[in-house]
Amino acid sequence: MEHRHGERVPMNLPAVVHTDRGKHLAAIIGNLSCGGAFLYMPAKRVRLRGLIEVEFCLPDGDSQRWRAFVVQQQADGVGVMFDNLELEELLPLLAWARAMQRSRAATAVAA
Repeated sequence: MEHRHGERVPMNLPAVVHTDRGKHLAAIIGNLSCGGAFLYMPAKRVRLRGLIEVEFCLPDGDSQRWRAFVVQQQADGVGVMFDNLELEELLPLLAWARAMQRSRAATAVAA
């Protein structure tokens, strides 16, 4: 059953996952919604229902670090639900991702 709030926006943004055990793992933010994200990474390296922090840089160079719970593990990554993330923190990243989608779509139509 889906519990996602809001649309899922495709992305391809490098990130670092910080685990509650002190590990730092490379990841790619594959998609993002107001409530969570899908991270391409080694799923077995994080605990299901464990708390992690997702760190990444916005295109303007501003670094972000968000807390999230691992709610799903798949062969290619994990689904996470954000913990106490304010919508204002998420809006710049969603706006950037939507702009990238429109740019890719316009380029595909022009080609």
